[in-house]
Amino acid sequence: MFKIGAFAKLSGVTVKTLRHYDELGLLKPARVDEESGYRFYTAEQLLTIRRIAGFKEQGLTLEMMRPLLTGPASLTLAERTLLEKREELER
Repeated sequence: MFKIGAFAKLSGVTVKTLRHYDELGLLKPARVDEESGYRFYTAEQLLTIRRIAGFKEQGLTLEMMRPLLTGPASLTLAERTLLEKREELER
């Protein structure tokens, strides 16, 4: 488990960005210490950060990403969203 600062350095995003993603429900910490309020992340959550970066490169907004990152979003949903974004950009 990594504290938020260490995770931010590993992932290449700021602590502020990680807090924002938490508020939006895009990337919740794996654990929050009840006494200190410290947020902890796992190495596996680096994949989610990479997915967010990839979606941003494709022009998706954070709101568009939410269903793709949370819950039982299927690959089909991600493909459809990316295709819709591509069509929008081509227009």
